[in-house]
Amino acid sequence: MPATAGDKRGNTRQTITTTTSAAAKHTPSRSSRHVNVHSPSSTLEKQQKQKRHNGVVASSSPPPPSSSTMRLTPLALALQAQWTLLQRNIQLGSIPATAERELLVVLESLPEHKNAILSDVEGVLPYILAFAVAPIPSERTQVIALGAMHATVGSLIAVWGKKAAAVLVHNFLTIEHNALHALEVTLSVALAEGRERGEEEEEEKLIEEVESKKNGLNDNKKKTYKKYGMMITETRSAVIGGSLELLLMMVSISTPTAAAALTYPKLIHSILRCIPIATAVQACDIASILHTLSAVSGAVEVLVEYKVYHAAILYIRTSLRGGVGVIPNATVTALCMFLRLVIQLTKSPSSFAVLQNDPTIPHIMEELVCSQWGEVMELGCQWITTVIEQHTAQSAELIAGILFKTQIGERLSTVVLWHSTNITYALAAVLCWRWFALANSIATGSFIISNPSVLFHLLQILATTTPPPSSSVIITTTTTTTTNPLQLEEEAGDLQEVSNKNIAIYRLLSEVICTLGLCYGLGSRETRTAMHRLVLHRLSNVTKAEVQRRVTFMFANLDKTYFDKYPAVTLTQKRESVGRESLSERNLANTLNVIDDDDYDDDEHEEEFVMIKKKRKENGIYNDYIMTETGKQPLDNKRERVRSLETSEEWHSFLLHSLTRLFRGNAQGAAAVPLIQQQQQQQQQLGIMAAGPSALLRMPPSLSLPGSVGNRYYHNNNNNNNNNNNNNCYANTSSVTASCSAGPSPSTQRGVVLRAEHMGGSFYLDSIRVILRLAHHYKHSFKKQDRHTTTTTTTATRSHSASSASLFAGVGSGSVRSGRQGKTPNPWALPEKVDFSRRWSIEDIQRSDILLFYISYDSIVAELEEAAEAVEEHTKYLSRCLQVCPTKAVLRRCLLNDLYMHVYPKIHMFLRFIQHHMARSRPVLQIIADKERAIHSGNILEIYEAVGHCVGNAVEGGMGWEQHR
Repeated sequence: MPATAGDKRGNTRQTITTTTSAAAKHTPSRSSRHVNVHSPSSTLEKQQKQKRHNGVVASSSPPPPSSSTMRLTPLALALQAQWTLLQRNIQLGSIPATAERELLVVLESLPEHKNAILSDVEGVLPYILAFAVAPIPSERTQVIALGAMHATVGSLIAVWGKKAAAVLVHNFLTIEHNALHALEVTLSVALAEGRERGEEEEEEKLIEEVESKKNGLNDNKKKTYKKYGMMITETRSAVIGGSLELLLMMVSISTPTAAAALTYPKLIHSILRCIPIATAVQACDIASILHTLSAVSGAVEVLVEYKVYHAAILYIRTSLRGGVGVIPNATVTALCMFLRLVIQLTKSPSSFAVLQNDPTIPHIMEELVCSQWGEVMELGCQWITTVIEQHTAQSAELIAGILFKTQIGERLSTVVLWHSTNITYALAAVLCWRWFALANSIATGSFIISNPSVLFHLLQILATTTPPPSSSVIITTTTTTTTNPLQLEEEAGDLQEVSNKNIAIYRLLSEVICTLGLCYGLGSRETRTAMHRLVLHRLSNVTKAEVQRRVTFMFANLDKTYFDKYPAVTLTQKRESVGRESLSERNLANTLNVIDDDDYDDDEHEEEFVMIKKKRKENGIYNDYIMTETGKQPLDNKRERVRSLETSEEWHSFLLHSLTRLFRGNAQGAAAVPLIQQQQQQQQQLGIMAAGPSALLRMPPSLSLPGSVGNRYYHNNNNNNNNNNNNNCYANTSSVTASCSAGPSPSTQRGVVLRAEHMGGSFYLDSIRVILRLAHHYKHSFKKQDRHTTTTTTTATRSHSASSASLFAGVGSGSVRSGRQGKTPNPWALPEKVDFSRRWSIEDIQRSDILLFYISYDSIVAELEEAAEAVEEHTKYLSRCLQVCPTKAVLRRCLLNDLYMHVYPKIHMFLRFIQHHMARSRPVLQIIADKERAIHSGNILEIYEAVGHCVGNAVEGGMGWEQHR
């Protein structure tokens, strides 16, 4: 039985639920929602307000007569009778309590008469639309009427088809019955009542706050209450939701109706007023309506003019700061839909003014990019990319604020490493970096130099990702013996998946190499120099050669139409006179081993510059001016050249040339040793021994040197001492024998180890630092003297020095100063005690003694276990090396014992500790994500200490590594 007028407030929820379920039975899908509304006159709205406040019943005109000449069905006659009775009661000035109950009986029976409605659409829909416009006689009748309209139009789509339903919506509802204006009035009335109720209930509380605290903050609160302080009941919220569903169905099914909706600014304004009070589902409907309207030709400019762009950004800011609420899935869905709307409206030229006037835009973008929801993060990256792409000339200041005032740069550099599992997110992050470099190369270059992790992560993608065989994968029909259609469909799906993955990998690599080329080519000279240095010291020679081959392959298969979207860029290149170069610039050129100027192409140099380059290569002399053989004039102190990059061919050649120079040359002191038999000869030729231990530390980890580094260093710097040579040669031979007898470490075949082998020199240095901090018998200072000499030799040397000093005691001071090189030793001082502690130095480490591993965050669970097993295997390998090492190689045995007893057992304990707490504490995963998004042999100690501080007093006395020494 329908509810009476007396208990209408108590049965509101039940009525809404019944209406919604009844309408859902006849709706094919939620995406095809359509609602038809009949528009009342403006007098009806005024009379309705008079009824609410004064108790006077307004009068309303009947709906326009049906255009159908056929006889009305019984359902249409019942609706007509209810409408006539309602009009009569309005004219009399009072509506009886039974009017609502009688109307509810008719409206609730509509779902049961679906066939009757479809047979007489033009006779039934106008009356249903009339009851859906205003809350007469009650809001519940309005809600049920809106639900009936939604169900009816949805049934029309299922029965007649979308084209016929679109014609009915546009011609019959939009044009003949002016349904858009009706929806405008419906939303305005609902929002006006909510505003009045909210103001009445909040007025007293607001007055008390203003009187107690009279300051600017309370004034702002007062404005906020007046603007958004609406008290919306469940029934009123259902009216708003039903109206939005109706409008969404109309604009979705009929494109002319969507175009007509743009001519109703009050309707758009009413929709925007619903955003602050809308539920998550209603917010999705609003975003869908606005996004559908934006698809109309020329609608983007109109919507931006109606302040839709500003309202969407305001909703995004409120959603981010207010949390996901009680319905996180619906809230995140609404947030993503508004983000797509913002991306669509960003294409308008006038939309950038909204971003310029809002100083919080970089922080909003930061919250989006740093969101824990992957889709929100991806859409945030797309928003940034679209803003810069559409407004490249105006985005320089915005990019500087994004990079230096927020954490977006660090976040994007981390997301780049997600290419193994989430290549879509990594591609979105790389696109941001590419447009950063195009729009503001100065700020981007400065950020990359100050935060080299961005450059390292891009290089890691190039070094670890194998490009597909071609730019695209064409699925061809393969010959198969099976005739099962399901199996054929499954195989086709697998081929399509592989093809899509290869295309995504190819696109990612293309964006990475173009980003590196733009950062290097468009940057300043200082930026290029710093990037060149970082690349040379990060990549080993083998890895650098592989990266160069991949860059060449990618550019050979890259379509030149890819650069059509690149903006035109003008480069002003300057060249200082070579004779005016400072000493620091000369040293920098020598350090980088780069002779050619980065600002000019070799084939475009004039003859004067060619002569200068020849002089620099042959003699290394920097003159003020150089006369050529033809007798030309001296060179100018400064030359400029303007170069424009507009066409695809120019961009293609420019980026290829920039990448060629980026990966050119070798780091100072680092050399490749291809053959073990020629190690000593090549070291002498390349000058590694003269560079000292620091150069040996920069040696790439991919180069396997079985001999002792420290012994070879000492041997090559003390060739005049035959005794020392023999000792070192013997130690060298014993070390090689020990390494060969122990065999290779089985851990080197694991994936976490193989990946780390190609990480470069600085990664190797970080791993060395961890080993030195964990070692017990490491000697921090190394003196260039024979550490194998006996006490007799040391005492004899000191006695000889003392006797030499006593001979000059009676001679003048001048002879003393000329005969000695340092401070005169005290002849009466007791001989210092010789330290026989078995302490090894950095020169004693062999490459095979060190285990490198790299654990990616994307597959941390499996790779963490694999790394722990690799450390266990390497510890057993060190034990075998210690067993076969000769007892005469004291320092070698000391090193192996230190690594076996202290270093790698601690590293194994660190990995197990992190693995234990990672499965029980979510903040531990956040710590790992913040620490380069990886665990490797260079940061294992840092992550271990951070996890220890996070989980508390898990180890007595603190979590520092000193407690376990």
